[in-house]
Amino acid sequence: MSQKKLIIGVDGVVIVGAVAVLQMHGEMMRAMGDIMIKYADKLEVLSSPQ
Repeated sequence: MSQKKLIIGVDGVVIVGAVAVLQMHGEMMRAMGDIMIKYADKLEVLSSPQ
């Protein structure tokens, strides 16, 4: 198992490793995709005014 390194920067800002950032981004994208799939059939498309 890989270790995730956290570095406390200026003003307490946490800097995480690139691998951890990519993993978090992937998890966020998966969650957003799940929400989109769940509610896709409830979407109402409005016609644009011309």
